[in-house]
Amino acid sequence: MYTGSLDLVQAANELRELGEEIAGLWKVLVFAQEVNRTAPGTPPEIAAQTIGGQLVVSAVSITFDPTLPCPVNAQSTTVVDA
Repeated sequence: MYTGSLDLVQAANELRELGEEIAGLWKVLVFAQEVNRTAPGTPPEIAAQTIGGQLVVSAVSITFDPTLPCPVNAQSTTVVDA
C-alpha cells in the first residue's frame, strides 16, 4: 500500500511565483518505485548487484505500436478555481 499527498496551497504558490495560471484542470500523475536498500557507502560495483528502482505504479502505459506515443494517464483530476 502506498500513500501520498499533494499540498494544493503550496503548489498554487509555486505556480504564482512562476507566473503560471492556477485555475483550470489539474491532473495528478502517480509514479512509485521500489527502493534499492543497499547500505550507504557500499562500493558501486557491489551496490549495482542489488535490484531497486523498479516501477510499481506508473502513469505511463506502454504501447508496442511504433507509430504511437506511450499514453500518459492521470490517476486523478480536479478543477481548481483561483
